[in-house]
Amino acid sequence: MPESWRLAKEADLDKEKLTDALNQSEGIGDEIFKVITALKSELKAVLVELEEARTKVVANNTKFLAQLNKLPQNDERKTIRDWAKAD
Repeated sequence: MPESWRLAKEADLDKEKLTDALNQSEGIGDEIFKVITALKSELKAVLVELEEARTKVVANNTKFLAQLNKLPQNDERKTIRDWAKAD
């Protein structure tokens, strides 16, 4: 059990002890806020990386399909085209 919880439990409405417990809890809250802020920054960075990767994949697929569409039509190439265009 965290120290602040123990102090709050023992305080039993004793104003001085309760104040100490609340002050320690505030410090824990500040630490949690710092961690959440850092995690948000990391998440934003990862989302930017994912969006960049998605953009590259879409561009690559577009180029691939454009080149594939330039190939002469025959049964084998049609099968490849159908596969490439499938979701």
